[in-house]
Amino acid sequence: MSAMQKLGGWVKGNYEMLILLVVLVALVASAAFLFIQTESENSKLSDTKSLLDKDGKPAEVLDVQPYSNLVAELQRDISEPEYENRMFVSEKRVACVECGKPIPYYALKCPFCDADQPEIDPGVNEDQDSDIDGMPDQYEEEMGFRKNDPDDAEMDADLDGFSNIEEYRAETDPNDKESTPDLATKFRLVNVKKNEFQLRFNSVQELPGDIRKFQLNLRTLERTYFPQLGDVINDKKNGVIGVKILEYLPDAEEGPTLIIEKDGDKIRLVKNKKVTQYDLTARLAFLIDKKMYMLKIQESFDIRGNKFKVIDISPNSVLLLDVSSGEEKKIPKITRDEISKIRGRSSGSRDAAVPSFMRGVEGARRPIAPAPVDRNRMR
Repeated sequence: MSAMQKLGGWVKGNYEMLILLVVLVALVASAAFLFIQTESENSKLSDTKSLLDKDGKPAEVLDVQPYSNLVAELQRDISEPEYENRMFVSEKRVACVECGKPIPYYALKCPFCDADQPEIDPGVNEDQDSDIDGMPDQYEEEMGFRKNDPDDAEMDADLDGFSNIEEYRAETDPNDKESTPDLATKFRLVNVKKNEFQLRFNSVQELPGDIRKFQLNLRTLERTYFPQLGDVINDKKNGVIGVKILEYLPDAEEGPTLIIEKDGDKIRLVKNKKVTQYDLTARLAFLIDKKMYMLKIQESFDIRGNKFKVIDISPNSVLLLDVSSGEEKKIPKITRDEISKIRGRSSGSRDAAVPSFMRGVEGARRPIAPAPVDRNRMR
């Protein structure tokens, strides 16, 4: 066997090793070439005096310090260590003493310009309100509330029907059920009902013996009365109670007129004319227990041991007298926001969605959703 044949046989038996050897040699050569090129380029870059600008003058060395400062500023931690529960409440901020930008109230350094901020003396501001709920931090700590939780302002710690913020404003104890703000603040006027006066003066009957009777009809014409001067009509069935006949003026300017008295008020009934005076009935709601009161002028009522009396009724307010204190309280009309709050706390059917005293009040009912369409019936 010749040498060439022996070499060919060895190559066939070891060709995989030969391929691997060739690859390794190529890699080593490539690495050596790259190393030589890199060293050459680094040598050129380090010798900046050999570089020329477009005018043929030596180029200046680039100052990278400003860029290094910017990178360091971006990498600096600007987070505040103190945790505040502010999910839906914006954080209280003040102006930086150096750059004027808004920064956290408790920040000791400005996150924008890194300027030191004045230290805060906790004893300086007694009205500090961290959660901006209307109650100072010092008050909330004394009452056991959370100074960083704005939701506790609308809570009722002693379950007396008044929120914590209402008790704070009234300077009552929010942890004592017996200490409450003025109950009158929980009354609202729902609406005012106007009713024409029930009686109408129709005629006069002159009888023998100087007897004079007056024909009075209910405005519904369901009942007729024939009283004389000095008589009092008491018809509980039809709601005519305590109507006294006082005086008859046959020559009055507007026509024959009968003067009657009801609930201490004198009313003029002109013959065959409707009465222009109205009886007003106020519909009052007590927001704590959701009770309703139908009241007229001079009527009194008790609630939680307190007696109130209606002094005056107008379309948008009612004037109450606190009998125990002698103070007059003006009751405003219920607002749409208050109606929405009452409606929002309810659940169930459409009729149950609003407390009974609110049914029939404009704005109290939820819109009724349209009934689903049965497409099979439309074919």
